Amino acid sequence: WISTYEFAVVYCPLQPPDSSTSLPPLSNMIIVTTHKDKDTPTIFKDFEDVCYVSGFNYYHFFLSYLLQWKVLLCGSSSAIEVGVLGQCQNTKIWEKWNLDDNGRAEVPLDDKGEE
Repeated sequence: WISTYEFAVVYCPLQPPDSSTSLPPLSNMIIVTTHKDKDTPTIFKDFEDVCYVSGFNYYHFFLSYLLQWKVLLCGSSSAIEVGVLGQCQNTKIWEKWNLDDNGRAEVPLDDKGEE
């Protein structure tokens, strides 16, 4: 829940990977914006896989909204990266932020460089 009329949703089908490709089903990060006025259509903004999920298990996603910065963080138990979405201050439009390799959030590694 981002605000009264805005929600963040992660959708992932609960199915095993396709046996021919062994790829996990894709997850989708969606921002849903509704309006107080019932005549205004609901907006569904699909960001697809923001965490770059790399393995198959029953997904667990973690969403954290930082109100003061208007930033949404999305993490997954099946990914090493954290997806970052931000809302433009002037237009109120959500967009995925691509961070440089040396500035992105990642799962920490142990002293051997392993997950």
